[in-house]
Amino acid sequence: MLIRSFLLSLLLCVGLPHVAQAACTYVKTANLGGSNLNIRSSANTSSSVLGGVPEGACLKVLSTTTSGQNIKGNTTWYKISYGGKTGWVSGYYTVCSNCGGPPPECSAGQTKACYTGAANTRSKGVCKDGRQSCSNGKWGSCQGETKPSAEKCDGKDNDCDGDVDEGNPDAGGSCGTGISAPCQFGTTTCQGGKLICKPKPNNSNEICDNLDNNCNGQIDEGLSRNCYTGPANTNGVGICKGGKQTCSVGTWGPCAGETKPASKETCGNGQDDDCNGQKDEGCSPTGDCKDGDTQPCYTGPPATRSQGSCHDGTQICSGGKWGSCQGETKPTAQEICGNAKDDNCNGQSDENCNVPQQCTDNDKDGFGFGQNCSGIQDCNDADPSVHPNQQEICGNGKDDDCKDGDLPCAKLPFGTQGCTKPEDCESNLCVRLNGEYRCSQLCQTKAECPSGYKCINQSACWPIQQEVPDAGQLQSCKADADCPSGQFCEFGFCAQKTGCGCESHDGNLSPLPFLLMFALLIGWRRKHLPHH
Repeated sequence: MLIRSFLLSLLLCVGLPHVAQAACTYVKTANLGGSNLNIRSSANTSSSVLGGVPEGACLKVLSTTTSGQNIKGNTTWYKISYGGKTGWVSGYYTVCSNCGGPPPECSAGQTKACYTGAANTRSKGVCKDGRQSCSNGKWGSCQGETKPSAEKCDGKDNDCDGDVDEGNPDAGGSCGTGISAPCQFGTTTCQGGKLICKPKPNNSNEICDNLDNNCNGQIDEGLSRNCYTGPANTNGVGICKGGKQTCSVGTWGPCAGETKPASKETCGNGQDDDCNGQKDEGCSPTGDCKDGDTQPCYTGPPATRSQGSCHDGTQICSGGKWGSCQGETKPTAQEICGNAKDDNCNGQSDENCNVPQQCTDNDKDGFGFGQNCSGIQDCNDADPSVHPNQQEICGNGKDDDCKDGDLPCAKLPFGTQGCTKPEDCESNLCVRLNGEYRCSQLCQTKAECPSGYKCINQSACWPIQQEVPDAGQLQSCKADADCPSGQFCEFGFCAQKTGCGCESHDGNLSPLPFLLMFALLIGWRRKHLPHH
């Protein structure tokens, strides 16, 4: 009866801890396994369930049964009122714990995650949860958590706001940069998670000296200047224009983009190529070039130019037109085996050849001679300058290319430089003036000379643009011995020797004045003597 009286005064609280109600005695549920405590219609039934009582509910006990009056045996049943329903619950599932005090927060052995920092910093940056453990029914302190701290220069989000090293933390102190003046002093700044010393900016202008003059961390940055390396009076004249130089490592680079004067005027392009203020000066009205000018040329396939044995020739301007390409070497139709050369100028030597090693090559020019040699044989194995694919030199008495003997030399047209004797010229007249040889023709007046030429000493035609001394100022002569030291006899007058390596005279009479006099005599006779 004493127990029953006590229990009638209890309010039964099941499960989780809650704030105590004034008339409720705390009872914890045992062996529920998370299930609700069933309210049954009587103490003697296990099937009629009126409802469930969740853990932590506060129950009011109306009465109890005695032992043996229930389906579990010696278990007391309690009549309770809960949720508007009255029924029975088994005391087998309940046990009084800490009766009259607050319920426990946890059970021994339990742990859980914890964080005591601001909620909006949890799991951001370096911030992380800790763990709490249960001891004597209460949760212990949060161990192992990391909460926000002041931002540091370490490449981490110390204050857990989502930003790293914001606000340049730990910076602003004075420091030495290790750089020579004027940037030897600086201020610390946070960069890449580390404090570095940055030079203090100054107002100096950057110059090309491989130094950081304005202390902005860059050397010779953005420095450029106008430039021109041609003659000063040609800049901005004709095609000539200046360029730009850029500074690098304290040195001005090349003058990029400039155009300097050409070595000679290009005829027919309507431009001032030599930047002297005149266009196409010295050119004939319909000509492409100046007489006597030369230029490289090549008439073979463009891809073979300067490949292997192939090389350029030379064109000479005559009568305002470029002549044929002389002296070039073009590709052979087939590779010549055994000469270790790229004859067809395709970048390979002796491809698809099988020259026997025993082939005799006495003059070591790459071409053999004898029965053991295959391919084209050397026609003179004692002369290394004579072999197949060699350039033929006319009139030297050799079959240089081993093809068709020595070829006669072609006559040079009027006005062409390079003759050495009369038979070299179509006009059969090779004239030398101021050390220069040129094919000419006889004349007495300028009218007898082609356009662009004048008649010198009433003897031979010579280009107008060539400097010729006034005949009236010259000393007459018949041989070099008649002239002062440093001069030689030319067209019957003493002429100054030049430094061009011209041939010397031995004092013998030159046949040229006599030829000219003979030609003039023939002309005079035709003009003044009666014809028969």
